[in-house]
Amino acid sequence: MASSTAFPPPHSCDFCRKLVLYKRDYEWWYIALEASPDVEAHIEGFLSTRVRTWLLENLGSRRSRNMCLKTLQHCAIFDCTLGEARLAANAGCNFCLDITHNASTVNQSYNDNDFLAAHLDGNCVQILLLTLYEELVNFMPPTGEVFEISAFPDNPASKENLTRPINLTPSSEDSFHQVQEWRQECLKTHQTCPKSTAGFMPTRVLEIVKRAGRNSYQLRLRETGSMEPEPYAALSYCWGGPQPMTTTNDSYRRHSVIIDKHALPASVRDAVLVAENIGIRYLWIDAFCILQDDPNDKNWEIVQMPLIYSQAAVTIVASRARGAADGFLQKRPRMGADTPDKIFELPYRCSDNSLGSVVLLPYIRFSIEPLDLRAWALQERFLSPRIIEYGSLQTRWICHTLSDHTSPVDGFKDTSVYREGLPSRLFTGALQDVLAVSESATSDERRQRLLDCWDEMLKVYTRRTLTCGTDRLPAISGIAAHFGKSLCDEYKAGLWRSDIESQLLWGVARPFYHRNNLIPRPQVYQGPSWSWAAINAPIDLKNHKTRRYGDYLVDCEVVDYNIKIHSKSAYFSIYDPSFGAVESASLQLRGKLGPAECSWVEGTSSVTKNIHET
Repeated sequence: MASSTAFPPPHSCDFCRKLVLYKRDYEWWYIALEASPDVEAHIEGFLSTRVRTWLLENLGSRRSRNMCLKTLQHCAIFDCTLGEARLAANAGCNFCLDITHNASTVNQSYNDNDFLAAHLDGNCVQILLLTLYEELVNFMPPTGEVFEISAFPDNPASKENLTRPINLTPSSEDSFHQVQEWRQECLKTHQTCPKSTAGFMPTRVLEIVKRAGRNSYQLRLRETGSMEPEPYAALSYCWGGPQPMTTTNDSYRRHSVIIDKHALPASVRDAVLVAENIGIRYLWIDAFCILQDDPNDKNWEIVQMPLIYSQAAVTIVASRARGAADGFLQKRPRMGADTPDKIFELPYRCSDNSLGSVVLLPYIRFSIEPLDLRAWALQERFLSPRIIEYGSLQTRWICHTLSDHTSPVDGFKDTSVYREGLPSRLFTGALQDVLAVSESATSDERRQRLLDCWDEMLKVYTRRTLTCGTDRLPAISGIAAHFGKSLCDEYKAGLWRSDIESQLLWGVARPFYHRNNLIPRPQVYQGPSWSWAAINAPIDLKNHKTRRYGDYLVDCEVVDYNIKIHSKSAYFSIYDPSFGAVESASLQLRGKLGPAECSWVEGTSSVTKNIHET
């Protein structure tokens, strides 16, 4: 699917073609080092004569030679000095110009006789200088730049574990065919994935009526009460504000006949295309399948949402779209499009000793996708048995068998997507991965791991936003219900009964909390003051492992509690309603009280005080 247009034409010149990148087999390197710690024997096969001679002449002692071996194992050393790179830069080599310019900026004292080297780490490379200091080999970074390593699809190096070109056209016929292959492989071969979820259908779905020709269809709203259950897809997306087109009591009859597909928001239209192209006839989208001006219908459908997503044949996750109007199937930007002068092509010695070439591009950092900021989307993601995620850099398949660290993608990185700003790598797969505990674990170990997972889940969840603060508990109710079943525990307004004494020690996470900028209380009741659900701010829970926090030991007991479940949760809930919204709650504890005094903290304003125990 990727082609040579995946990035701008890279710079390559006669000088660049002399700089050969390669990776060492680290495991073999360690074995060889233990067997024969002789520098000359190990560097014979992969360093140029000039570099080898330079090393042996300058490494006098056995200690310095052994240290050299341990340093060299991580790097490829070029037969090129910094001085020669300066001359090449003056002759027009953009790669050398980039290196030498940064080297001069970072350190004016770099020696022109130092050799250029490259540190390869996974899919990335950093250019270094090989220097000597008191008979020890050192690698100094002439620049802080890190490059992605990619390759053209038809290049011998493309079979190496490199960053693959981004698939620029997620809506192409080949792209849809790839997604359909992932789905069919899951249905046919994945033993841990549900084979069919056709025993349930939501109250209403969108029906895609195919017409002659590719991507030709009609769309209408269907009531499912009289239908035999069939597989359906669900959409997880950002609304991005009020929607110009939804289903209401007024538009219901019209939508039941036909929905104007040309008036659909782009993300909805894209979701229809995905469902049609992977052979799914029915699609659930909240804006169209819930009567938006009917409170009773909304309450009923909201409490059904955990079931809707958990029973969907596949959930289409529109991660890259900030709003429904944006869409998620539009072309992706080319890698390095913003910095075309920093894209270079160098030779690459493959693991089978064949010679290919790789493209160096400025390092691409995974960033928070727009959907990663939406609280409801966390539950929609975790409860779904199968996911097609359309991100800014790649399309990814996730299911119970293939969680994010093993799931197939259409380009870019094969490794797990760890988005900056998320506190844990844990939240990239399915909920079954989170709840799975080794059979050898004791009951206490199992419980501790689940509580730790819940802590991490809340860190992720509470850093996301809700349009309606009263959804603070409902938007995670489905996940909480699964944890409750695994923990065999009672859920009390967001806290687990068996560990409630320590869970009461939650706090607003820094830097969101500041003594001069307290988080305001919501004007509408969301939960009791002793629960994290009471406020709209990121929270952290304390460590459950020791039940000790600094110099304080949790030493109290619950005397009584009273939780009044919100009427809509009690009336409509298909789960235990205790996992939903609450109307009121009280908690009575028995514990020790200690004297405290109010003291000024130096550097704070006159209206700010901290209380210290005496």
